[in-house]
Amino acid sequence: MATNLQFIKSVSANGDATVSVTDCFSANYDVYKIVINNVVNTGGASAFLRFIDSGGSTITASDYDRAVYGLYSIHGYSESKGNNTSISSLAFYQTTGGGLVFYCYNPFSSSDYTFILGQATYLEINYLAGTKFIGVLKQTASMTGFNLNLTGQTFTTMDISVYGVK
Repeated sequence: MATNLQFIKSVSANGDATVSVTDCFSANYDVYKIVINNVVNTGGASAFLRFIDSGGSTITASDYDRAVYGLYSIHGYSESKGNNTSISSLAFYQTTGGGLVFYCYNPFSSSDYTFILGQATYLEINYLAGTKFIGVLKQTASMTGFNLNLTGQTFTTMDISVYGVK
C-alpha cells in the first residue's frame, strides 16, 4: 500500500455523544486513513460507526456487516460479528484514554461497497486491551463522511484526523 498521506480534516469532541466528520471523502482518493486519539468516554461504551451519504443523510439501514476480534490482558480473547445490522461496532471501550486507526476503502465510489479495516488499543479500569475489526457497508452509494456514536454515553475527549492515501 502507498504510504503518502495527505491531510484532509480534523475534528475534536468534547462532551459529545455523537461526532460527525463531514465532507472528508471525495473522488480524489480511493483509500483513507482515519486516526482517532485521546479517546475518553463517560462509561466505557463501544463506539459505533455509520457513514454519511452525499445528501448528508446518515446511513441507518441494516446494510452493515462487521467482525471484531478482541484481546484482553486479563481473560484472553473474544470474537464478535454481525450481519445485516444498522450500525458497525468499532469495539473500543476507552474510559481512560486510547486510540484507533482504521482504513476506509472506496467510500466515495458509487459502484463499490465501502469497507473498513482497523485496530484499536485502550486501557480499561483494570486491564489493557486491543481489537482488530473489519466492516462493510453493502450499498453502492457515494459516502462523503462518517459518524461516531456512543449510545447513552459521551466522548469526554476525542481527536479525529482524516488522511487521503496516495
